[in-house]
Amino acid sequence: MLGALYVQEKALDRAITEFEAGAKLNPGNAGVWTELGSLYSDVGQSDRAQQSYEKALQINPTLGVAANNLAWLLCEKKGSDLDRAPNLARALDLARRAKVAMPQVATVSDTLGWIYYQRGLYGLAIPVLQEAVREEPRNADYRLHLAASLWQGGKKPEARSELQAALRLDDSLRQRPEVQQIFGKM
Repeated sequence: MLGALYVQEKALDRAITEFEAGAKLNPGNAGVWTELGSLYSDVGQSDRAQQSYEKALQINPTLGVAANNLAWLLCEKKGSDLDRAPNLARALDLARRAKVAMPQVATVSDTLGWIYYQRGLYGLAIPVLQEAVREEPRNADYRLHLAASLWQGGKKPEARSELQAALRLDDSLRQRPEVQQIFGKM
């Protein structure tokens, strides 16, 4: 409980200390490991976040939050194309598991759709990302991901429309490579 209080107060280092203590006291609690993974991710410690999510999934393989968050970490992990291929394959498996566990959660739909996009599966990405946008229409990132997928899927007018909607919600998205790629081809 103290760790959760520190999270609310944005005292993330203190929250991490408390959740690490909780993990030592109760190493079989997947929720503690999942929260620890989120905290490590928030402070930029992606390797420790990955380890924590892995531990949570060892304890409970159907834990949707841990599967989704680990999928996102893996799909965003930088490296050579050869290094990314196994990460994306594993990320896709995890994202699908998260979607089964939490079918109506927009974040999960976005993660799965974005992984489909990164794998070049635009026809699969579009409907899943449309779900995310329907569930949270004011999320600029979801709209951007949908715009990129529509663009790559050959649906240029729909892509422009989604991109314009995303930029109305958050004009700072103009700096993202996906946006510049689409604008460069318009």
